[in-house]
Amino acid sequence: MSAPSTGKVPTPHPQPTAVQLLVYALPAMPLAFIMLPLNIVIPVYYASNTAVSLAAIGLIAGAARFFDAFTDPLIGYLSDRTNSRLGARKPWLLMGTAIAAISVFHLFQPPPQAGIAYYAFWSFGVYLGYTFYEIPNRAWSAELSHEYNERARISTYLGILAVVGSLVFWVAPFVLRPFTGTTEISGEVLTGIAWLFVVLLPLAAIGAVIVVPRGNRISSEKSGLLEVARAVKTNKPFWIYISAITAWGIGNGAFLSVIMIYFTDYLQMGVHFPLMMIMFFVVQMIVMPLWMRAIKHFGKHRCLAVSWTADAMLRPLALLLVPGELNLVLAFSLVLIIASFSAGSYISPAAILGDIVDYDILKTGKNKAGSFFALNNLTIKISAGLGVAIALPLLGWFGYQVGGVPDQTAILGLNISYIALPSAAYLIAGSIMWRFPIDAGRHAIIMRRIESRGKRQTARSQANCEGVSEGVNKGVEVNAETNDAAGLLSKAPQ
Repeated sequence: MSAPSTGKVPTPHPQPTAVQLLVYALPAMPLAFIMLPLNIVIPVYYASNTAVSLAAIGLIAGAARFFDAFTDPLIGYLSDRTNSRLGARKPWLLMGTAIAAISVFHLFQPPPQAGIAYYAFWSFGVYLGYTFYEIPNRAWSAELSHEYNERARISTYLGILAVVGSLVFWVAPFVLRPFTGTTEISGEVLTGIAWLFVVLLPLAAIGAVIVVPRGNRISSEKSGLLEVARAVKTNKPFWIYISAITAWGIGNGAFLSVIMIYFTDYLQMGVHFPLMMIMFFVVQMIVMPLWMRAIKHFGKHRCLAVSWTADAMLRPLALLLVPGELNLVLAFSLVLIIASFSAGSYISPAAILGDIVDYDILKTGKNKAGSFFALNNLTIKISAGLGVAIALPLLGWFGYQVGGVPDQTAILGLNISYIALPSAAYLIAGSIMWRFPIDAGRHAIIMRRIESRGKRQTARSQANCEGVSEGVNKGVEVNAETNDAAGLLSKAPQ
């Protein structure tokens, strides 16, 4: 058995400063404000202003998921195996930035004669650039700190800047109104967003590469594909986490696919919808630091379980709403309350996955952060797509037609898609996450054991204990650490 030979000790590594975290998280802003129009606005814009049909756009969206199934794990795996003067993750961020900037510039400014080939090529370019950036970047976040609560702090910075990016998207039509003459999301607005992205993302990414440290990978030894597959298969905390994320992803995909239909078509609150979204993201930005403080007292997995469960229990209050502006205050209040609880979803997942990576390092002696984060991203994409594939057909089965007058059966179908399905999925996700086994105490034990193993390896290297006996000793040591890691999960979490 091949054993680790790093001897690296994670504990003395300095934590990133507030300035470094701000610079690290800054690229999340331009990435967030192009992902919203990419999924919500661009398909409708192409169908209305180019030669591309909605059916063709749907076909490309489905093909993109198959594309992700190949590229996500591949990029995660290659990022784990990268060695360069910039480290393992930074080169991928720069490549992703270049691909995404070029692709967004063309995708958001199509000529009137653009066809399916144009849309497919540049949309796949955006997806590829985003994957090049996001997966290594998330793996980098797990390596910036190996401290339980510090990872939540890193995720909070990322979450806040992502929310700022979402705000930029919703505010952009109002800012550009003097130039476009309207607050609608028009071609001129998309052009403005494209130029802003092309300028901001490269500047932000280069700043992060220069200012932010590489982090501490603990182990830089490369893993083969079979090793990665075995490690994933036998990592119990990862499968608990992925089960919860899958349930949440299905609910979130369903919710996002019908939210505009629910508020703009059914409730007839379209004129107020942009303001609702602006206030939604402002509240999330304000509340996220409070979630970070709660994590220090109650733990990441418990706070995430509460976030999802509260979100699920609040959604049925939407049944009190009726079409028109009679319940406008109630609608705004409900949106803001849900925003407060859903903000926890920005912080905990990536930080929890970082702890799972540490558990795998204890078991195997090798860092596979890129592979684990790639599988996480792929799971979210597939589960969200499944949520869409359930929610939208439900509307048709119950006879709901956008722009028509819904009867009671159609309204029932809409409520199932917007309320019942997401709420059930969030409740399942919350119940699974509540029992997640790695809390702050167990993570501290994991890091102490990794540190202890690193010190032993360093001492052995200094004593020049090389050759066959050293390899045997290391193999025995890894087996012992694997057994110790499994023993950590034998008791219920505290």
